[in-house]
This record gives sequence, C-alpha cells and structure tokens, in this order.
Amino acid sequence: MKNFLTASFVVALVVPSLAAAQPRPTPTPKVVATATPAPTPAPFLATPDPTPAPEPEVVMPMARFVAGEGDPNEKTVGVGAGWLFPQDIFTPNTVSVRFRMKSGTTIEPIANASFTQSFTHQHLAVSGGGSTAARDYTANLGFAVQIRKPMKRRGPVELHALVTPGVSYTDSVDNPSGARDRVFDTTTVWALGWGLGVEYFPPKLEQHWSLSMDATNPLFAFAYNSNYDQATRVRTNTTGYSLGATFNPAVRGMVHLYY
Repeated sequence: MKNFLTASFVVALVVPSLAAAQPRPTPTPKVVATATPAPTPAPFLATPDPTPAPEPEVVMPMARFVAGEGDPNEKTVGVGAGWLFPQDIFTPNTVSVRFRMKSGTTIEPIANASFTQSFTHQHLAVSGGGSTAARDYTANLGFAVQIRKPMKRRGPVELHALVTPGVSYTDSVDNPSGARDRVFDTTTVWALGWGLGVEYFPPKLEQHWSLSMDATNPLFAFAYNSNYDQATRVRTNTTGYSLGATFNPAVRGMVHLYY
C-alpha cells in the first residue's frame, strides 16, 4: 500500500512537469476577409464625328441684328421720308434723320426755318402824284427733338414712348403804305409734346430698313408775344400757356434706312 501511494505521488509530480515542458501550440491567426475594390472603368472615348463642325458665321460691322429680328444693335444713323396725314399716300411731304443708340433709344431732331416776304409798289396816276411802297415779311425759326424710347417688343415690332421738347420763334413786320405805320410782332413758344409710336424692322432684309408710325399730342406750351405799333407808339406784351393731356394726335408714317 505504501509503495502504491509512493508511485501515485511520483506520477502526480512527473505528469504536470512533462505537460509544462512541452511547447504550447502556436495559435492560428484569425483571417479577416477584405473586400476587393472594384476596378475603375477606363474613360469613355467618344468616337470623333467624321462631319466637320461648321465654320462660325462672320458678321460684318453694321450688319448685326438683335435676336435675329432685323434691327441694328450698334450706333447708327437712319435717313427717311414719309407722310404727315391726312396726305396723299403717293406724295411724301416730310423727311427726317434718326440717331439710334445701342440701347435702342433714338433721337430725332426736327428743325424749321422759313422766310416769306411781299413787296408792293404803287404809283398814283394823277397829276403831281407820287408812289407808295409797302413791304411785309415773316420769319420762322424752330427746333425740337423727338426722343423715342423702346418700351415693349413683339417679334420685329417695337413700341416706343415719345417725348418732344422744342422752341420756336416768329418775327413779322406788317408795313402798309405810309411813312411810319409799321407793326412789329414777335412770338416765342416753348412746348413739350408726347405720343406713342411703333417701328417695324423686316427680319428678312439684309439692309436695315424700318417702317414706323407715330401719333403725337401737345402736352404743355408757354408763349410770349411782343407787338409794337409804330403809328401809335404802343407796345403790347402778352404771355399765355396751355396744359392738357389730350389725345388728338398728329399722325405720321415714315420709312427709314439705317447705315
């Protein structure tokens, strides 16, 4: 019994020692799955078009159009003729020059200068008679500017607002037969007019033609008159003004060519 216990004790000491002396197995590393990145596709190369691109259109100066509608978009000068109605359509009776800005605003100067005179020489067919002479004349000078501002557009047709400031001067002499019986009369008028107009630019024409129609009305006027009677030596000065937004227009039709 004693020997059996001794042997058991020896086995109990030797077995753990042998187990401790044996090398421990190397742990197997844990495999982590990594997602393989998707390959980047090669850039798509478009097949060149065998048809060559059209050459850009060469636009000559002063031949450009706004949105293809036919009106010039540069500073231009328009020369035209037309009619003040009522008038025979076959007989133009007015001319004009228009200075058109790049924005479309147009300035149209209006000038008037005239001079009329009549001379009468009367011989008396009596014994010892003489003669009498009379000379009458009237001079007119006026200047105005019509400013045309585009407001709306429908296709090749523009709607314009019109403002026309101006001044005029009239000088006349009434000289009946006699030594000192002449009558001198002068009148100066400052005025402002308003109106509406339309202008059509034919889009199919190479030249810059336009057809326009205007309707203008007086808005304000101030007049100063001076009259001197040489026979009575009386001078009379008169002032007057008018103001009214009436619509009783003077109608005008014009044809212009812009250079």
